[in-house]
Amino acid sequence: MNLHIPLKEKILIILNGYKIIIGLFFLIFGIIASGKVIGSFHLKSVYELEFGNIKKQTGEIINIYNAGLTINEDEFYGIEYKFKLDDFEDTGISYGTNNNLREGDFVTIEYAEGNPSANRVADMDIILGKDYLIIILFPLVIGLILIYLNTKKGLQNYKILVEGIVDKGKLIEKSPTLIRVNDRRVYKLVFQYEDKSKNKYTTHVKTQFTKKLEDENYESLIYLESEPKKVVIIDSLPNIVSKYIKKELSIKTNNTQ
Repeated sequence: MNLHIPLKEKILIILNGYKIIIGLFFLIFGIIASGKVIGSFHLKSVYELEFGNIKKQTGEIINIYNAGLTINEDEFYGIEYKFKLDDFEDTGISYGTNNNLREGDFVTIEYAEGNPSANRVADMDIILGKDYLIIILFPLVIGLILIYLNTKKGLQNYKILVEGIVDKGKLIEKSPTLIRVNDRRVYKLVFQYEDKSKNKYTTHVKTQFTKKLEDENYESLIYLESEPKKVVIIDSLPNIVSKYIKKELSIKTNNTQ
């Protein structure tokens, strides 16, 4: 069809409308939460302390502060300490929920044999909230997955709109789902359409805004000739995009008459 789509509309299509906002929300929240964790450790030190040979030495606490992380009512604290081993002297930070320690207390320091710079307070972690790492990173992972899926869908839709064939589809089924958004029921609308060879296909749209998908006997759609199952219902797109495409299709139709 060689449909030209301006930059603003193109971006909305590729981002799959406003659905990607949910993914961005999870991603931003995940970056903030995981930033505290990622910034609290070095991977090499973690590996050596978890899997290497551990030696022990006595150290002294020089500072205690609230680490700014609370999970399941457990408040995490940063414990700054110093210790000396022969000619080697180092300071470090470990994290835990024990707030009974005080500055000046002596504690057992664990360090990696052969690399004393990898060290921690015994029974504490150099990763902030290590036991809750999956929970902390969960929003970040979900955000990335949602952004990937929405962008993949958006790129597919863009290809369909630019290269596809314009046709009509008929609404054959409307059923409520169990989902509500802003106290509005989301419905599943099923459309049937045919390709050039008269083969019949169905596609569906889930939305709480059904009016614009029910206002005509047949809804305009665009499908790929090489893969007719890949289709876009024009009125399922953001209003800005659907209005532009309808206008362009109307111009093209008038020019061919």
